[in-house]
Order: sequence, then structure tokens, then C-alpha cells
Amino acid sequence: MESVVLGHQVRTISRERIGARLGSLEDDDVKLAILQALAVFFSLDT
Repeated sequence: MESVVLGHQVRTISRERIGARLGSLEDDDVKLAILQALAVFFSLDT
């Protein structure tokens, strides 16, 4: 299954609202790309 991460759809929720884990992200390059994109979106220094 392919997924798309959209930075403008990031939302903070409480841990109590989180249900069962649906999957995981294994590719370290993709993880890094997501973290970098979120840092740019939120204007964070990396």
C-alpha cells in the first residue's frame, strides 16, 4: 500500500484517541525525507 504525507494536514491529538497501529515505515531515507519536509513546513531549524 502506498501512502502520501501532507504537511498541511498534520494535527495534534491525544494518545487516548489513537487506536491500533496500522503499519510502520521501514525505509530510513523516506523517514528522513518526511522529517525534513515537516521541519521546513513548521519552520524548524534542523
